[in-house]
Amino acid sequence: MPNKHMRQIIKVEGGEGVVHLIQGARRGEEYEAGRGRRRRPNEGAAEEADETQLLRAANVAAQSQAFGEMERARLMELELQRAKADVARLQVEAKVKEEASKVKEEALQAVIRCKDDIIMLKKQLLQAKEAEIRWLHAEEARTPQVQAAAANAPAPAPALGRVASSGPGFLSNFGRYGASNVLFKYPKFMAWDQQGNVLVADADNHRLQFVRLSDGACLRTIGCKGSGAGEFQFPFGVAFDSAGHIIVADCWNHRVQVLRYSDGSHVRTIGSQGSGNGQFKCSCSVLIDGQGRIIVSDSGNHRIQVLQ
Repeated sequence: MPNKHMRQIIKVEGGEGVVHLIQGARRGEEYEAGRGRRRRPNEGAAEEADETQLLRAANVAAQSQAFGEMERARLMELELQRAKADVARLQVEAKVKEEASKVKEEALQAVIRCKDDIIMLKKQLLQAKEAEIRWLHAEEARTPQVQAAAANAPAPAPALGRVASSGPGFLSNFGRYGASNVLFKYPKFMAWDQQGNVLVADADNHRLQFVRLSDGACLRTIGCKGSGAGEFQFPFGVAFDSAGHIIVADCWNHRVQVLRYSDGSHVRTIGSQGSGNGQFKCSCSVLIDGQGRIIVSDSGNHRIQVLQ
């Protein structure tokens, strides 16, 4: 064993403990020899073995400490890489969110523009429908049946509201363009009631007007624009049946409506849009024959339908 007076202690501090490295065995031997002490035969080999064992233990401790430091460095590097990856991911997410916000705003603006375009297209479609209805009516007015019916219409009563100052055969007129009572927008067909009043299909005002022919006064109006019961979209043809009903060709609702003469209330609806039997496309005019059947000019389907 090394002499305790010649033992040199080197303190090596590491991660989890302290390793004491003892060196100087040979210098201790020389010191002992200088004092005249005789060494035993096997004492040098034992001391060398102890020194080797101590050096080996110190080397293992140093390697363990080095490995520990390397592992900590590796873990710190991994944490740094994770932190960098998190920062990059957050940057990408922020960029994606910014792009998504821009896309969302652009989509919202596109929807607003699309709604404006839809409103404009609806207005244009309505104008086109009105023009089509006027064209269909003009075409129907040129047919021989309508011209013959106009020629055979009863003569007007002699007492009229406004007397003409000139013009051969002219007696009077009433009404002008507008939406108030006794004002009209493209009045279409008419019918006489039993009291001698005129029922006018005021098409573009989407209503019926009862007018007293003697002075042109409006007695009452029936209906308004819509697709519900008792509502109209461009009523064209009108007629009376013997049961006290008003029969209306509700043109752009593609149907025929039956109303009570007494109060204009809705009784029933006949037909719907289509090309099948009992369906219409622009029901323009109606007649009641001697058997009480309803005869309808189904203009858009280019036919005449007879209904019970």
